[in-house]
Amino acid sequence: MKKRRVAITSNAYITALGNNFTEFSENIEKNDYQFKTFKDTPILPIENFNLKDYVKRCKDARYLNRGAKLGFAAAAECIKKSGFTELPDNCAVFIGAGPNLDITESFPEINNAVFGTDGLQALWILKFLPNTLGACIAKQFDLHGENRTVTSACAASLHAVASAYREIKNNGADIILTGGGDSRLNLGGITAYNKASALFKGENPDKNYASFSNQRFGFIPGEGGGFLLLEELESAKKRNAKILAEIVGCGFTADGYSMTDPRPDGKFAAEAVKNALMEADLKPEEIDLIHAHGTGTLKNDETEAKVIKQIFGKSSPPVTALKSWTGHLSAACGAMETAVMIDFMNNCKIPAVRNLVHSLDEEIDFAKKSRKAALNRILLENFGFGGQNCALIIKKY
Repeated sequence: MKKRRVAITSNAYITALGNNFTEFSENIEKNDYQFKTFKDTPILPIENFNLKDYVKRCKDARYLNRGAKLGFAAAAECIKKSGFTELPDNCAVFIGAGPNLDITESFPEINNAVFGTDGLQALWILKFLPNTLGACIAKQFDLHGENRTVTSACAASLHAVASAYREIKNNGADIILTGGGDSRLNLGGITAYNKASALFKGENPDKNYASFSNQRFGFIPGEGGGFLLLEELESAKKRNAKILAEIVGCGFTADGYSMTDPRPDGKFAAEAVKNALMEADLKPEEIDLIHAHGTGTLKNDETEAKVIKQIFGKSSPPVTALKSWTGHLSAACGAMETAVMIDFMNNCKIPAVRNLVHSLDEEIDFAKKSRKAALNRILLENFGFGGQNCALIIKKY
């Protein structure tokens, strides 16, 4: 059976830098926003977010935490931009999710219920289940295709996008709404990351938080959401859809090494990239830009640099990383970064890695300044806790 081509026909993102390319790129150029602090930890929250600005009525939103609501908003915006009055009812929904539970908010409710002082809501369990966002989206927009939730930590939403691509390519679906939303900007989330020694511990994060710096201090958590609408290419052309990009390859592997740290030699992360290149029938030199995971942690950035050198040698394409601007969106990072980088590709622009002056490897072309460039193919990488690796290649249409 002939493999089908997969088009991206809509993209949407909700971030602290803005919700469209103009806002996002202008904030990068101005570079004058500042991180906030929560319990002495730098964070990057989204100001004045209200789900009702995107979804007017949804009683089931009470079962979503803040991160899932950010994802719901991005999904609604993606549908709005798609050119459909209503999505076809056979549209599938593939979500990359983190926990739908805010520990800080939920612990008192659980504690009271256990000790009999107060009862939980009858459907409180929906606050616990990671698939609640996907179910809410399907119900809200009357979608009856497959509803799948991927929970592969920081690789989750890129994993969901890549899985959606494969499903359409292999004739399992014709149209899929895919993405995610996440926020860990609460006491439980911040405490958990601090216990894992993952968060930024340096001085003056507005000047010193930089992915791939030779002096790295950990990551800064952000929040947000990103969604894409994927369609079989010929179907998209028949409805005269605006085709933003194609997905041409992906790769998945697992390190099988540590529950938190990447495998130091990057062997299986590199395999994920090689598999994506093989599926896309591309040589490494045909990639125009790498969007790296780039968390800003000591071990992750060092390993990812090794992966880049293994695949591309000393002549890598430019490398950028949006986490230096948006903070780390955890499960939502991959879908958001893909949605944003589609806009940068179509505007022929490479965003700089914020604050990067001296990189950990000067043989790699890290984008220390924003630049104009013809971008036809972008490789995106995400690597999650537990050694879950995902690579995706998008192509200009």
